[in-house]
Amino acid sequence: MLMKTIISPSKYVQGPGAVAEVGKYAAQMGGRALVIGGRTALEAAQGPLVAGLEAAGMKVDVQLFRGESSWEEVGRLVALANATGAAVVIGVGGGKVLDTAKVVGRDIGARWINVPTTVATNAACSAVAVIYSPEGVFEEYVFLPRNPDLVVADTSILINNPAHMLRMGMGDCLAGWIEGETCALTAKPNFAGGTAPITALAIAKLCYETLLTYGLDALRAAEVQAATPAYERIVEAVLLMGALGFESTGLAAAHAIHNGFTVLAETHSISHGEKVAFGVLAMLVLENRPKSQIDEVLCFLDAIDLPMTLAQLKITDKGAELDRKLFEVGKAACAEGDTMYCEPMPVTPETAMYAIKGADAIGRAYRAGKG
Repeated sequence: MLMKTIISPSKYVQGPGAVAEVGKYAAQMGGRALVIGGRTALEAAQGPLVAGLEAAGMKVDVQLFRGESSWEEVGRLVALANATGAAVVIGVGGGKVLDTAKVVGRDIGARWINVPTTVATNAACSAVAVIYSPEGVFEEYVFLPRNPDLVVADTSILINNPAHMLRMGMGDCLAGWIEGETCALTAKPNFAGGTAPITALAIAKLCYETLLTYGLDALRAAEVQAATPAYERIVEAVLLMGALGFESTGLAAAHAIHNGFTVLAETHSISHGEKVAFGVLAMLVLENRPKSQIDEVLCFLDAIDLPMTLAQLKITDKGAELDRKLFEVGKAACAEGDTMYCEPMPVTPETAMYAIKGADAIGRAYRAGKG
């Protein structure tokens, strides 16, 4: 029998100017840090981050991330980290940078810290990393032995992101409660190695309710770069509650369908959160959830402009060619080891394809005012 289990980062810090605080925490973990970040992320955070680390007496090496959380990139950075003798690995940037930094930290036996500079995913707090091929196709989940030692969300940096990044993060987190309900029903194991305690389910539900209550106001605030209370709540919902919710309740069809979509080249420019958002709608169709719940999700997707049709995912084929492509998506979504197995019924590539087509039809009808 699986025990009820919940996991979380050791410490989470959020607020304006928080990145300057990293040094005082990191210095307790070791004397040398490897900072890994994308170009834009480092431009935003490197100054106060490195100044704080050096003020705490640490030696710092900075390495530019090459764009994909692949095994090739992990190997390159592991070699650099070992060469410098890093005791702490600090990821600065979006989900792929943070996932890569976590795996590098594990592989060299270091502590790891995440400094998200976007609110586009809930990767910052999790003990899961997603590995893609160098071409951006999903390959596997990597389950780490622990969550980050520290996550620092500096809202004075985050608020300078384009507003659509916040939209992506909300799309990712929208799945948490919906997938969590399914995993609780099927008693499938969560990412913590057990089943969901009521605490995790409550966090996942609160995350969902926070999105629906404050999401649109937060998006409007982000559009004018105003870190309002609504914005701060959505940052916390995406980065912290979203991660605690999905890891300790589990994932199901919505994320599996996202993974399936990555086999189509035309979706590679569509963000993780946007594909997950459509995956939520397809999951509701797959499980034949009540119309009231589907309508609630459609209303939210529409309000903050998240995809509810295949055309919004840049999939514009028709007829037999569309079926061929969606069957391939369904095959990938149902791959052994993916989270489709958490569904309460057997799901085949064909039934996954039908759910995707059904979701698209519902989304098109809603957008046409016929929902």
